[in-house]
Parts: sequence; C-alpha cells; structure tokens
Amino acid sequence: MYEQWHFYTLSKLAETLVCHCLYTVLAVVIYNHKHLNNMVIGFKERFKKPILAKTKKHTIREDAHDRWKVGMKMHMATGVRTKKYNQFNEDTCKTIQQIEIERVSDYLNETIVKIDGRKLTEPEVQQLAWNDGFDNLVDFWMWFADGFKGKIIHWTELRY
Repeated sequence: MYEQWHFYTLSKLAETLVCHCLYTVLAVVIYNHKHLNNMVIGFKERFKKPILAKTKKHTIREDAHDRWKVGMKMHMATGVRTKKYNQFNEDTCKTIQQIEIERVSDYLNETIVKIDGRKLTEPEVQQLAWNDGFDNLVDFWMWFADGFKGKIIHWTELRY
C-alpha cells in the first residue's frame, strides 16, 4: 500500500512540475510575443506634424540587428529616453524595403538611391524625400550627406 501511495505521490509531483514548467514557458512566450512585437521609435520634433498629418508615410532607419519585422506595433514618440518622452502616435509596420544612398561625388544630383536594388529616378527620389517628411530634396540630401544603407519602415501601403 505504501508503495502505491508513494508512486501516486511521485507521479502527481511530476505532473505538477511538468504543468508548472509548461505554464512558465507559455507565460514567457506570451510576454515575449507581446513585448517583442512592440517597438518604440523615436522621431525629431520636426517629423511629428507630418506623421500626424499623414504626409510622412515611412521612416528610413539603420537596422544592423534586423529587429524590424512586418506586423510590429510602432509606438512613435519624441524625447525617447528623456523626461520629455511623448508617444504621439501608434501604427503597425506594413512592410520593409532595403534602401541604399550612395554619394559618388560632391554634386547632389549624382547621388544614387536604390530601393530593393532598383535605382530611383530623380522625380522618384523627390517623392521619397517628401514621403519621408522632408520639405525638399536638398534637406533629404543633407540628412543623408554621408550616404546610407538601411531600411524603409512603412506604416502605409506605399511601396517603391
């Protein structure tokens, strides 16, 4: 009788431990899914108004660690990591495109912009600049004066 009771106790203990372990793993997965699918993305104050007016349709960012994923919640804010933190918008990453800006000389019109490997025409680059919240092409060129390689993070259906 003692052996049966002892076996029953050990099996219940094992069952409880397995359930507890599965519960813990499930809790970690849910936590990570919730938090890893959210990204705070900081903007300069000058981009807040165009984002809210929906004239800024994407952002161009470095992404060396490949952290941006389609479907991520984007918490758009100014003053990130400061006392002046202000989340002013929330959206979802709809798609991601690769971008490369190559300065081949000091002449701005000789700068090459490629999206997903395709070279853009000058009117397309102008539209890219406007869609990224810049007032004109010169401001865009000055922002990326040293060239750039990264991603376009879209929160609209726009594609290039």
